[in-house]
Amino acid sequence: MRTRAEPAFRPARASGRLRRQPAGTPAHPVCAARGAGWLVLGIVLRLLAAAPVAAAEPDARALYRLHCGGCHGQALEGGLAEPLIKSDWRFGRDGFSVESNIRHGIPGTDMPGYLGELSNEEMAALVELIYSLQTEEVWIAKPLPPAVETEHYTLRVEYLATDELENPWGIEFTGPSEALISEDAGYLIRYRDGRVDPERITGLPPVDLATSTGGLMDIALDPDYAENGWVYAAISHSEDPNDRYARGLTRIIRGRVDGNRWRDTEYLFRLDPGYHLPDSKHWGGRLLFDRDGFLYFSIGDMSAAMNSQDPAMPSGKVFRIRPDGGIPDDNPFAGQDGALGAVFTLGNRNVQGMAQHPETGGIWAAEHGPRGGDELNLLVKGRNYGWPVVTFGVNYDGSVISDRTRADGIEPPVVEWTPALAVGPIEFVASPAFEQWRGNLLVGSLSFEELRRLELDGGRVTRQELLFKGHGRIRDIKTGPDGAIYLLLNNPGALVRLTAAETTNVTAIEHAALIPMTSRTPLVLEDHTLVVRDERIADICPSSPGCTPADARVVDGAGKFVIPALADMHNHFDGFAWDGTDASRIRMRDQNLRQYVMFGVATARDPSGGPLVLEARDAIERGELFGPRIFVSSPLMDGDPPLFPIPRTFTEPGEAADFVRRSAAEGYDLAKVYTTLSLKVFDAVMAAAAEVGLTVAAHVPIRVPLEHALERGLRSIEHLTGYDVACAAPHVKMEPVRQDIYQGWAWCSPEKVAELAALTAKYEVWNVPTLALWDSTVTEFDRPQRDAGEIGKYEHPTTPGGIEWLYTLYGPRERAGITGTRSVRLGLVKALHDAGAPLLVGTDISATGYTVHREMGLFVEAGLTPYQTLEAATSEAARYMDREGEFGVLATGARGDVLLLDANPLDDIGNARRIRGLMFRDRWWSKQAIDAELEAIQREYAEDEARLRELGIGPRP
Repeated sequence: MRTRAEPAFRPARASGRLRRQPAGTPAHPVCAARGAGWLVLGIVLRLLAAAPVAAAEPDARALYRLHCGGCHGQALEGGLAEPLIKSDWRFGRDGFSVESNIRHGIPGTDMPGYLGELSNEEMAALVELIYSLQTEEVWIAKPLPPAVETEHYTLRVEYLATDELENPWGIEFTGPSEALISEDAGYLIRYRDGRVDPERITGLPPVDLATSTGGLMDIALDPDYAENGWVYAAISHSEDPNDRYARGLTRIIRGRVDGNRWRDTEYLFRLDPGYHLPDSKHWGGRLLFDRDGFLYFSIGDMSAAMNSQDPAMPSGKVFRIRPDGGIPDDNPFAGQDGALGAVFTLGNRNVQGMAQHPETGGIWAAEHGPRGGDELNLLVKGRNYGWPVVTFGVNYDGSVISDRTRADGIEPPVVEWTPALAVGPIEFVASPAFEQWRGNLLVGSLSFEELRRLELDGGRVTRQELLFKGHGRIRDIKTGPDGAIYLLLNNPGALVRLTAAETTNVTAIEHAALIPMTSRTPLVLEDHTLVVRDERIADICPSSPGCTPADARVVDGAGKFVIPALADMHNHFDGFAWDGTDASRIRMRDQNLRQYVMFGVATARDPSGGPLVLEARDAIERGELFGPRIFVSSPLMDGDPPLFPIPRTFTEPGEAADFVRRSAAEGYDLAKVYTTLSLKVFDAVMAAAAEVGLTVAAHVPIRVPLEHALERGLRSIEHLTGYDVACAAPHVKMEPVRQDIYQGWAWCSPEKVAELAALTAKYEVWNVPTLALWDSTVTEFDRPQRDAGEIGKYEHPTTPGGIEWLYTLYGPRERAGITGTRSVRLGLVKALHDAGAPLLVGTDISATGYTVHREMGLFVEAGLTPYQTLEAATSEAARYMDREGEFGVLATGARGDVLLLDANPLDDIGNARRIRGLMFRDRWWSKQAIDAELEAIQREYAEDEARLRELGIGPRP
């Protein structure tokens, strides 16, 4: 039988699997220069096959500068988009994936497709350029580290087999220390007693070797294997195994293993040639025995999508049979004319994973979508899962398959993944060794090389954790007899064993450059170790073996920088009931809180709080809710008429004072005054706040002179309010109405700005400028401009409508005035800092967390140094809340919420967003875990947008 290594050339496989180059095979000169295998050769030849022989080679560098450098950086270092010099290949490392991303774009991201704009030759040249500039080998995935940190466990990683495996597909344990492994080339391998038997088990029927995803696929053991020895296998049968255009179809067989030979072959599912299809790509091939002894197997759509809807055709289905191949009497199509009796479900594009829930008995299936739209489904007998009538994906050329994602009579997916993960094997956790994961679903992926853990609530997925990524294509997941989790990997082939240890509460970041934020001038501690124990910084010391505790998880910080986690000192994240239910409000609140942490924000202040925010603050402190630590102001106090509609206004000093006292008793951290309060009421609020020990944050009321407000002991001024009125006072009287409150900026001369900054410094009042808010509500409102930028990914779909509402409150003159005086506000921020008036970073705008980094960039634009900006986002926040030394610094005893950065933020404040990992409440979050959590939030935003459309509420203007 011809093996896969023998053909002189075969186009790159769509699966992206890499085979070792046979000894003595001449290497393509470009590939050999980097030690690559045949994969790039396949891509290049496939793309250039149609090119005229005399065609000039494309100028790849010029193409890159023109089409790619603006987002990915001219040196591939990243910018608006992620860097292309990388080890974390989120969307596939193989050449097929990279070329496909250039050709078709990446759904759900800002990456466009260049089909029709670039020729095949030009795209091939870009692929070659990107790979040629990598600083390390990318063709073969890096091995997993010896330990992987997860939310509940430290996973110990043990490679049991590597060089002995090529492209393993399935594994079944035949004894306590023995297993059979299928290789897609058509043979079995025996693993026993810690080693792979060098003798292959041969004699299986021939398998298709020419198409991209065929071969010997999954295997399964008979429920009575110990007595009868039956082994079941899925094979891709072709009428000519070496011709990719030959007709074929998946077959299910069983046989027995006798020494190193397969014998007693029986065909359990073998259809006449009339059912065969040519040029097949989606064979399916996953097997599962349920606890009732029925065998389930999948057959993909075989590139004939509409056949998936026809019960008389085998492609695009999941089947159920008895162990001997018989049809169960209760199969949905059993005995029906014009239907295959073995069919269990319809409309399944290409199921690559199946598992039975250990408690409910439900059969779950993971299914490949096209470009986007991978699915996780809970299979119900006789149900239709939609392909291709409904789908969340599109064709690889970007064309529409279906304009529907839901339809009557179609089962919706439990989860859909766009971009597609190339989802693969799944396995429910039932092992006592992973008790905290009991009932969770492990999901592996091929091109994304991910292992995910999904938490379930009945038929819903409530949370996903990315356990690791980028260490090989995960082809199978099994729980072993010892309770460990076993993985079969491709690229390179490997058998990996995962065991669990409870996550330690000690973390040491070694050999990093620490920026402590404890001094008024920049200080960097080179090659230091920072130790966090029980959520506090336990030690900071020069890196040495004696500095790292023996029980610590170790994070390599070499070449990286550590700073304290950031603070957003002005935002409102309690959400609102966008569909009329409290559940939607709580969901939005929780999305905001989670997103904050993923952008490195561990502290936040809501200066217009309420009971829901108080509840969130306390739940976070108890460890019941995930999010940054929150400081909460009272509900805002405004006069009559209020600037914005609020439930209650204050016109009587005594009433306002009583409200402040109640707010203190209810546990609020500060009080908040607003724009239209009278002078008498303002003074009553300040006196009552001093009496009960609350500080006061303010939109300085228009009727209260700025100097008066400063003298009365304000803690902070929000949005630079009051300065515009102070500038305008000698020239024009301003009224507390929306159309007037911002026109004063035009009167702010440099001399007046300096005078007001000095006055602010005299009374030591903080300012929270929220420069990002000023920009976002005016100069960046245009919806196409927002959609073209990254911010749209990180905001709830209701946000654009809210910004439109805010924007329309002001007329053309006011909008022009705000836009034209932007430099005045930037100048005021610089003047305040130079005068010694303290500043805080705050945003008051959507895309929580993300906009903190935008605000810091605007501080630098105003003239502050990166270090001064970091002070405003870290240590100054603690000083403002009278918690100096408790957070916002790297010091023994301070909270251990820290960021590990890829580059020095003192060189470029934008580097504060290049987060390689973060410590938050004793948990280490890797970049992969951060990215996965952000992706999960974005999926929730997409679900919310779909819900808004169902309700007839347009989420986007």
